Amino acid sequence: MYRKELLPQCLAAGLSEDRFWNSYPREIEPYFEAMKLRRKLEDESQYMQYIYYSNAIEVALGNAFRKKGSKPYEHMQEPLLAKYEKEHHVLTEDEKKESVKSLFAMLGEMQNNFENHKKMAG
Repeated sequence: MYRKELLPQCLAAGLSEDRFWNSYPREIEPYFEAMKLRRKLEDESQYMQYIYYSNAIEVALGNAFRKKGSKPYEHMQEPLLAKYEKEHHVLTEDEKKESVKSLFAMLGEMQNNFENHKKMAG
């Protein structure tokens, strides 16, 4: 059983044969967890490649067959993970304060423009 079933699984998980025969089961578990993690990361990487390739094909075919005068298709401008990190960035306290300041400055400018427009119209 060990030689036919468990040993091949452990070898596939990256464990040497010597380590297999000289280890307890709890010492082997991290190798299986690492193998699961490698598979998950590999799967995610292949999925991202699929998205990039699909985008490249869509842009190439879309531009080749687009109607005259229509807007051309564009390639992704940044990697998916960079875009995700930008969209899910947690603001620091300083960034929050700066955001509130710029919002009030914009609202003040809008108020001034409205008042100036009202004076010119009336």
